[in-house]
Amino acid sequence: MIQEQIFEESSGNVFVDLGLDDADELFTRGKIGIQVIRLLKQRHLKQS
Repeated sequence: MIQEQIFEESSGNVFVDLGLDDADELFTRGKIGIQVIRLLKQRHLKQS
């Protein structure tokens, strides 16, 4: 038996998709964190 796969369109914010109350804040914090990691790598720095 083959099961049909069900897909749901993402909103672009995983936290909204999960139904979290503070989804916008969490998404923004995540984006900032990614930028910090990119800057550290570009400058060959460590978090410590």
